[in-house]
Amino acid sequence: MVQPHFTGRTRLIEAADACFRSAPYGAVGVAGILEIAGVRAPTLYHHFKDKEELYVDWAEAALSNIAYTFDRTENRMFAIELEAYARHLIENSNLDVVQLLSDMTSLEREESQERIYCAYAQSIYEPLCGIFMTGIDRAEVNDEPIKRLADTFLAGIWALRGPKGLESELARWWVGVFSQGITRPAW
Repeated sequence: MVQPHFTGRTRLIEAADACFRSAPYGAVGVAGILEIAGVRAPTLYHHFKDKEELYVDWAEAALSNIAYTFDRTENRMFAIELEAYARHLIENSNLDVVQLLSDMTSLEREESQERIYCAYAQSIYEPLCGIFMTGIDRAEVNDEPIKRLADTFLAGIWALRGPKGLESELARWWVGVFSQGITRPAW
């Protein structure tokens, strides 16, 4: 049960977090969210149009919480920045981003899908593309299509969600394996 001192909106978002992290969008019912939040239906419809709008607000918040900040001025080597990015996503992988993106396609309203995709792009995809672009600009990475690099790298990250405590080792391993195929020799 969500803490009673929170506002109805906060309680609903926290209940949505509990529900949507453990089950796909279609498997979560409004009644379950209301029960966990400890509120009644009028509270939901006061703050949100419907379950879809609640889901979108929750997804945007969840994605912004795992956002990675990439600063091109730090001048870190490509492999070091990519490992920091990988470690960040693996450590914050309690969100099933693959399921979230799959659920996004089942939403009825196009603007809902766009809001989630924009949050994903801003929080996860754009920082990774920035790392790749910097690596290419510095001639540390082969000049390849960035979308293909980013999609492949993220597929590996999502597959590595596993036992806690191994985040750094998993990140280091994946960056090493991935980098072998895309980095330029140092000679």
